Amino acid sequence: MQTFWRRSTAKALLLLVASTVFAQAQQALDSRDPLLPMTFTDLAGAEHRLPCKAGTRGLVLIFINIDCPIANSYHPMLGRLKEEFADSRFDFAMVHADADLKLEAARKHQSEYEITWPVVLDPGNKIARRVSARVTPEAIIVDDHERVLYRGRIDDRHQDYGRKRPAPTTNDLQIAMSAISQDKPVPKPETKPVGCVIRYAD
Repeated sequence: MQTFWRRSTAKALLLLVASTVFAQAQQALDSRDPLLPMTFTDLAGAEHRLPCKAGTRGLVLIFINIDCPIANSYHPMLGRLKEEFADSRFDFAMVHADADLKLEAARKHQSEYEITWPVVLDPGNKIARRVSARVTPEAIIVDDHERVLYRGRIDDRHQDYGRKRPAPTTNDLQIAMSAISQDKPVPKPETKPVGCVIRYAD
């Protein structure tokens, strides 16, 4: 009888401990703070937000570097793309991946390449870290719930390092933006970007 009682007591204690641990774990999960909205200002003084503002289809981010020839080669095409989707309720921002880039150098680069997109500095790579950007150029479209709708290359002109087509056969970013503007799922939401590796600040 005593043996039975001891076993019952031990089981009860184990159940109590397990339920307490579960309750504490659940409380920790329930108390997690959601990611706070991130706001940042472009070189012209306009404010952008991540996740994007309600009523906006998506924030289109392009990560660039002034010394990356692959990224620099896309500026004319990206200017035309911005014009094409000017009325489609997208927010646009080119983000410099160099965390130490100075304002004067960014403005000179914007003028030299006639960049029409809003240009943003990223001290500490805060924006790049938030969306896990990897290379320049890399396109990332984020909606108002901070879901990544598209991530990857602008097009397939650069097949790999040192392998380049005369002209792209697939305009991945344009296809993604077209689908989003029509409230359709992106056919290929992730592709592999080819470019200069982003070196994050310590």
